[in-house]
Amino acid sequence: MQNALSLRTAEQIGKEYGVSKDTVKRDEQFSQAVDKVAEEAGEEAKRANPCSLKIGNISKFLNDLGFI
Repeated sequence: MQNALSLRTAEQIGKEYGVSKDTVKRDEQFSQAVDKVAEEAGEEAKRANPCSLKIGNISKFLNDLGFI
């Protein structure tokens, strides 16, 4: 994983935004998944509305990419 957040950094960011370090780490993973999708499908994928896809399709896609 490139640019992985340390727990200390995640804690600091969490305090700043009023969320837990676990939320920050999940957001990091989500951001990396979005970047991977953009690599596979093109930069326009970053602007796509994921809510328009069926959850099963998103889960399968992220699983195929090795994120879940």
